[in-house]
Amino acid sequence: MTNKKNNPETLKDTVSKIIDSYDRDDNPERPDIKAIKVLKQKVKKETEKAWKEYKKMRAKKYDGVVGIPPDCVPERDRCEFDQVQNNMISKYGVDGTREQLQEYRDYRSGKMPNSSPLKEEANLRFLDNLWFAIKQGKDKCIEILAGKSAVYGEYRMETEAPLREYTKKRTAEKEVKKDYCINMAKEMRKINPRLSQEGLAKKIKDQSTMELPTVRTIRSYLKGL
Repeated sequence: MTNKKNNPETLKDTVSKIIDSYDRDDNPERPDIKAIKVLKQKVKKETEKAWKEYKKMRAKKYDGVVGIPPDCVPERDRCEFDQVQNNMISKYGVDGTREQLQEYRDYRSGKMPNSSPLKEEANLRFLDNLWFAIKQGKDKCIEILAGKSAVYGEYRMETEAPLREYTKKRTAEKEVKKDYCINMAKEMRKINPRLSQEGLAKKIKDQSTMELPTVRTIRSYLKGL
């Protein structure tokens, strides 16, 4: 038995009654549908405009305020930069953020000793420290932001990927040469079944047009023949 409260028809009737009550001319809370549509269109246009401006700002070269920090900046600091950048620019705009950052630097250097504490001091300190770290170069930047051990980790990541690719390539080449040697040995054995593995390896090495390893290595390929 269907629960009357959850019956689709009952729910449909309830929704219809609510809509009818809002649509009554004498209802003071009746929404202005046309005004709502206009407002939606306005919000949509402003959102699209803001998104285009945001992407344009992010595409610029990083200068401490706009753009995106270089890859040497740890992910944690990149995420924090995104938050601080969005927060500051949404409040003060790009120019306003630059002005505040310069004021903060003047304040730190003692040029504005009587200046009152800045409202966004924490955000400005982060932007300034990040800019300073990046200006020191890749290794020093990683060391400042993530510690000395991270510098080693960065180099290890840079060297391990090419090394894995090189090892993979060498392994594939080895397999091709091994198969080549085995197939040649089988053909030579058909002609002269008495050839030893040493003799086969030497003949393969001498007759091959492919660059092959030493006779000893070729002989290791032929084990079991």
